[in-house]
Amino acid sequence: MDKLELLKSNTIQFSIEMNKFRLSETLLQDLEEVGIQVEEHEILNVDITDKEKLKCLKSFIISNKEKLKIGLYELCLEEYREIKDDNKFRNTKDGQLIIEIEDWVQKMRDNLSQIDESRIFIGRSLFDPKVLIIGGVLKSGDDESKIINYFEMNKPPVLPEYHFKTE
Repeated sequence: MDKLELLKSNTIQFSIEMNKFRLSETLLQDLEEVGIQVEEHEILNVDITDKEKLKCLKSFIISNKEKLKIGLYELCLEEYREIKDDNKFRNTKDGQLIIEIEDWVQKMRDNLSQIDESRIFIGRSLFDPKVLIIGGVLKSGDDESKIINYFEMNKPPVLPEYHFKTE
């Protein structure tokens, strides 16, 4: 394992759908296949962001139980629970912070090409998702302060941990 991979091994380096707002496209297609016209039901076409919409979605699922094939009803309930749990998570202090960190990480990953160094990574800690880690393998010690300054100018939502090694 090279230095960069070793440094990256304790961070989340992929996007995670942390916020489920509606039933999945696959599930909506399955509903269409059993004769439910998805576009005619507003609750299937809006983001579920509050308790009222959660109640409407659950009511829709229950009222259509007879139309749903074996297993499809359970899948609808499972996704409903995910939406409900994500809604609850979004409204916690930790949830809001983690979402803010993840959004910042995504924005910074999109901008990494602005830094000359291509062996830089940004991610949340695997062990504590509220910890932001920036690191990489650098060509010289001079590069580290330039890179740290770049990220600090972009106002990270939490103080990052920096993990750099030199080649």
